[in-house]
Amino acid sequence: MNLLSGNSDPFCRELYLMLTHECPMRCKYCYLDRSKSLADMSWETIVQVMEEFRPKLKGSRGLVFFGGEPLLRLDLIKKTLENYGSNELQTGVVTGGSENLSELYDIWVQYKMVLQISWDGILNFSTRGPGLKFLELKKYFKHTDRRNGVQLRKTISEDNVSSLYEDYLIGKRLNLDYNVSFDFSVVHQQEFSKRFFDSLYDGYNRIWSKIADDIVKKDVCYIPLCLVQDLYHLKNSIGKSETDFENRYSPLLYDSCEVSNVLVVEGNGDVFPCTMLSQVGQEFKMGNVFNDVDLSLRSTLSSSVRCNCPYERVCGGGCRWERFKCYGKSDMMSNIRKSTCRNLHIKYTSAMRFWDGLDGESKEKIEFIIKKYDQSQKLNFAMEAMHEEGKECIADAILFLRNCKEGCK
Repeated sequence: MNLLSGNSDPFCRELYLMLTHECPMRCKYCYLDRSKSLADMSWETIVQVMEEFRPKLKGSRGLVFFGGEPLLRLDLIKKTLENYGSNELQTGVVTGGSENLSELYDIWVQYKMVLQISWDGILNFSTRGPGLKFLELKKYFKHTDRRNGVQLRKTISEDNVSSLYEDYLIGKRLNLDYNVSFDFSVVHQQEFSKRFFDSLYDGYNRIWSKIADDIVKKDVCYIPLCLVQDLYHLKNSIGKSETDFENRYSPLLYDSCEVSNVLVVEGNGDVFPCTMLSQVGQEFKMGNVFNDVDLSLRSTLSSSVRCNCPYERVCGGGCRWERFKCYGKSDMMSNIRKSTCRNLHIKYTSAMRFWDGLDGESKEKIEFIIKKYDQSQKLNFAMEAMHEEGKECIADAILFLRNCKEGCK
């Protein structure tokens, strides 16, 4: 048996285990296919992944427990870490926070996991079912450090886009008080309303204006990682020449798709190029961990669409699942959705406005943060580097921002 076959690139920054498709929440924007009844992941599949499949992959290969709601299978998370947990294995769990948070705590501490909470925002905390048990997160907050991470990620949708700025302020306070990481991303869906984009643009500009104001006043500043990434792309990719683009390692560049950087294993061992494409039947199946896995499909999916717009070097064409839903498999790689372009335009014009408004001293501070982010990305995309070194770089950048209250050091 040759687990990796074909003309394949074995790079994998993160490996996602789809423990279960069950979830008590009913988010409007959820992309899970609820028309099918799929079995939870078996222990035999996890053993095969950890002992036969994962060792053949290259890269930092972080392990992410995913779903559905993965905390419904806390037994599998615990057993996996008891058998395979180590300082070299960076593990995380992506959860809605409605189930078994208290029960996860000791495991999170012992194995130094990253807890990523999917969040609709403080003004919309009960719009999708049972909702996040915010009070149960308090003990996590008090124990968060460089090794044990908590990430609060707002999923921006039509229903909650209006509270983006208010949620940033909450995220900033949580970061300053407890070292919690807060960021946000736009939900994956086929189309958006004009009202959504107007509110999104307003939210971005209000956040950047607050950051600029904090810098000018030498107050404690917080720039979410997603916005640091926007500045990174703005300075290193957008508007650069073809030669500059070709000389950089391409996985660092893409803003809107992880299809060449991650792999997803379903409960039965089937392997897919991303979490979303695992939900459209067998269209994008690359094999099974008990047989052969041909990763060459990723080369086709990661190819870019040239559109001669300012953002093409970070866009890569946008989310493959969204393009599949809009255009079908035969035409998805030759088309770009207008909403993708609109979203990128909002992100980068607001970031550019922030950058252009800074004085020389402030720009030096932001340049330092971008440099640290660049280092972290290169470490996390290196063929054998561990995530820890990348996390140290980001932690240094955040600490630097706090120290800026006393001046640039």
